Amino acid sequence: MKRILFFLIFSFPTLIFAQFTENFLDGNLTENPQWFGTIDKFTIINGSLQLNDSSASGTANKAYLATASEAIENAEWQLSATVRTNLTSGNYIRFYVCSNNANFTENLQGYFVMVGGTAKEFALYRQDGTTNTKIIDGTDGRASSELPMHFQIKLTRNDNGFWQLFSKVGEEPDFVQEGEVTDKTHPQSSYSGIYIYYSSSNKYNFQIHSISATGDAYTLKIQQINRHDIVFSEIMADPDPVVGLPNAEYVELYNRTDSAIDLSGWTLGVGDKTAIIKDGNLPANGFLLLCSESNAPLFGVDCAQMASFPALVNSGQLLTLYDRQKNVVSWVNYSDKWYGNDAFKKDGGWSLERIDNDNLNVDEQNWTPSVAPLGGTPCAANSVAEKMDDYTPPKLLSTEYLSPKSLRLHFNKEMNYNSLQNSSNYTSDQIDIVKATAVEPKCDAVELTFDRDLTENEIVSINIDHLLCISNFPFTSTTRFAIPQQIEAQDIIINEILFNPVGDGEDYVEIYNRSNKTVNLAQLFLTRRKGDFLDTKIAVSDKAALFFPHSHLALTPSPTTVCAQFQCNDTCALWTTNLPSLPDDKGNIIVTLNDGTIIDEFSYSEKMHHVLLYNYEGVSLERINPDMVANNPKSWHSASLECGYGTPGRRNSHYQSLDIASEDKNFWVEREVFSPDNDGNDDLLFIYYRLPKSGFAATLTIYTPNGLKIGQPYTNALLATEGTLQWDGLSATKTMCQIGVYVIFVEAVHPDGDTVRRKIPCVLSTSK
Repeated sequence: MKRILFFLIFSFPTLIFAQFTENFLDGNLTENPQWFGTIDKFTIINGSLQLNDSSASGTANKAYLATASEAIENAEWQLSATVRTNLTSGNYIRFYVCSNNANFTENLQGYFVMVGGTAKEFALYRQDGTTNTKIIDGTDGRASSELPMHFQIKLTRNDNGFWQLFSKVGEEPDFVQEGEVTDKTHPQSSYSGIYIYYSSSNKYNFQIHSISATGDAYTLKIQQINRHDIVFSEIMADPDPVVGLPNAEYVELYNRTDSAIDLSGWTLGVGDKTAIIKDGNLPANGFLLLCSESNAPLFGVDCAQMASFPALVNSGQLLTLYDRQKNVVSWVNYSDKWYGNDAFKKDGGWSLERIDNDNLNVDEQNWTPSVAPLGGTPCAANSVAEKMDDYTPPKLLSTEYLSPKSLRLHFNKEMNYNSLQNSSNYTSDQIDIVKATAVEPKCDAVELTFDRDLTENEIVSINIDHLLCISNFPFTSTTRFAIPQQIEAQDIIINEILFNPVGDGEDYVEIYNRSNKTVNLAQLFLTRRKGDFLDTKIAVSDKAALFFPHSHLALTPSPTTVCAQFQCNDTCALWTTNLPSLPDDKGNIIVTLNDGTIIDEFSYSEKMHHVLLYNYEGVSLERINPDMVANNPKSWHSASLECGYGTPGRRNSHYQSLDIASEDKNFWVEREVFSPDNDGNDDLLFIYYRLPKSGFAATLTIYTPNGLKIGQPYTNALLATEGTLQWDGLSATKTMCQIGVYVIFVEAVHPDGDTVRRKIPCVLSTSK
């Protein structure tokens, strides 16, 4: 063990010095300073380092020496050398001034001065792994002179990443500037040194006289950055056709603090791609533009230097800003839907602008198309800027199954990171919650881990308390968790449908879990019949969201739009998903599994609406009871006026229990008075029955007290042993009967000859 420790200590450089000077007069490479690398390929002759690779053969020979050096801020590096060969792409020197790796032949992060190369120049390169990028382009041919060629290099860098490169060739009295640049991609250094690439014929033709590095080591500038101190304030994803700005994509950042923020080394996430911000200073309460390096000069405003700039998707995607430690500082998931009804601006040339940079709730309500004459306001106050406070209360959207001992809670908005991460904010009498992990970058979800696995059929109740949203609104709730079970036919039924919305409204299909199972929404799909086949299926959910027993859920492309029309409250459950095409007059909707197993199916028609309705727009069809047959028109009724003609995500306005009371009579009504005016109160007359055996066929005939027959809603209807029949107040001519007293005559006949007859009086009334 001791020998292993000794080897580790003396095999790698562990003592790092901020600066060094080497003139090789001491005749050794082992101290003052200590060098590492291919030492056997060098020798010291008369106070100069000489390449001496007697074993070299062919081309592409490499030799290097590295020494510890942290100098990088307010630093200066110098190299003096002589070469006795023409410097080309096959024979050249790299003067590594900064590197994180002592082996210059491997992947590394750093900077080097190229002497020679194809352009025979002195140039500064940045190395990112194995990728070399020229950042100072020196004068072509300057590293080509009468042999032997003596040259000197001087490179400087200040503490803000500003580089200047100088060279001196032959007998020149003064240094000549090759160029300058600002680049802070790699802010630290561990090693400096030389790397020589040569053919075997030049294995003795490189000589280094002196090499030095002076300056300070990198000092981490602590910036106390909080989440959303910086926000995305403007997005130009589709600049074409041009309105007045350059034909170039950009993202604008805004600094909400009173101090400038150095963004060098930060990362911009664009979908699944990332780009490093090489340099960028975001002024206090000011703006900075992010765009491609080639497009930056077009704007004439402050632009960050980007290593690259991924293309922005016109339709929308997630943008994320990370600091140097990869902490999420800001995010926005923009969409071209944020242009609203403005199809002209959506077509291109107009940016999306944030309305209130201090409203931290990232949603479409705080974004709108620019109204600036140029189509956007890069690095200037947004043209739509005004105060817009966040009034959206936090809400739990769904509980997602991850494993028998973990779940994910999804919220409608970003939550406070610290409160979301605090496991003590989640409690249960049935299990212990041992860990809470906020889901980045949006922080609109949290993963909870339990101390044990749940058992099948076990439903756990979880209390949520002391949470805060991004706007510090408190949140308290209770949710459930269970292991999802296999879905069978009629476990989930279509309970309500809006197929003809008002104006620009959205369709919705409400499903209901009539089983005692907890199911996984990701196993459900929506489709419709298309001829003899099923149309393309649409997944209800892309995650394993739990749908609990006896729960409602309205499926729609836009819950916001649906709730703008109907009376949504905290008890309403809505889910964002696409729907099959639902024609306004008639159509079909199917709930199916991935293998095509039909769970429920409903063929609707506008003719199923209440006869008193003169306009069907914005009126849903409700299933009277989940246990009624879907494709029987009598199982459905127009939603009531009182509920706003729709009840998405909650109990239907015309729900009627099918529980049979304890009655000795074969046929009876519980309420003799009904008022079929579609106000949601007693719109149907329900006739309950209980028969001694199955097989009866019933006919219901409606009479006036004078014996005038006015309708026959059922003719030889095959009955179960118990159930309900109904009358909607319509006559045989499908017109509404007048207010008054009526007699329902029921005759049920069995094939074996048994007959049951009953007269039931009722009153058709009005609620007004």
